[in-house]
Amino acid sequence: MLEVELKSVVDDTAVRRAAIERAGGVLVFEGRLEDRRYDFDDRSLTMRDHVLRVRIYRDASPSRSIATSRNTSSMVPWCDSNTIRAWMTWWK
Repeated sequence: MLEVELKSVVDDTAVRRAAIERAGGVLVFEGRLEDRRYDFDDRSLTMRDHVLRVRIYRDASPSRSIATSRNTSSMVPWCDSNTIRAWMTWWK
């Protein structure tokens, strides 16, 4: 999975969505995203430009979550607290 994130003020959602779709874009998720970022008390992940996050996707279907880490190719469907601790131990 390749994630590309674009943040912008949108003046007219319908017009902009139509333009993106005409250019070949396909809507793959519409809903609410909630991010939880994790680091150590000393912020050592941030200092090394690493991000460990659990992202929750909320829409009409049951919620689903993924854990992601930037600067690695890891992407694991649903991550429990033991997995988070293991990752943080590995990074330390």
